[in-house]
Amino acid sequence: MSLGYDFLKAKPTGLELPIVTVSIEEEIRQSLLLCLLTQKGERPLSPEFGSILREMIFDTRLAHLDGCLAQIKTDLQASEPRAEIGELEFIENGEHGAILKVVYVIRSSSHQQFLFFPLKALE
Repeated sequence: MSLGYDFLKAKPTGLELPIVTVSIEEEIRQSLLLCLLTQKGERPLSPEFGSILREMIFDTRLAHLDGCLAQIKTDLQASEPRAEIGELEFIENGEHGAILKVVYVIRSSSHQQFLFFPLKALE
């Protein structure tokens, strides 16, 4: 089994940064989450990293949902080349807002994965 770094759970303790490892599948999932949580231009040294998801949610003038989903798919694909991004879909979740469903395939294993991203995480 291949391992990667766990960027979401590693917490510095004093002067040390513990090395926490996760499976490659989990590392790819975390990478996609980071891309969705990061707005393009937010990282000064990597201005192309991130997605337009946040601006899409808060900009009521965006009339073409399909075009936005296509751009988010392109953003995810550019940030995580180890996965083939498939279908993206918004799912209404009643009073809890909407969820972005991302279907992707891990290239090294051909395993299909699903990522469900609650849009309330961006508020």
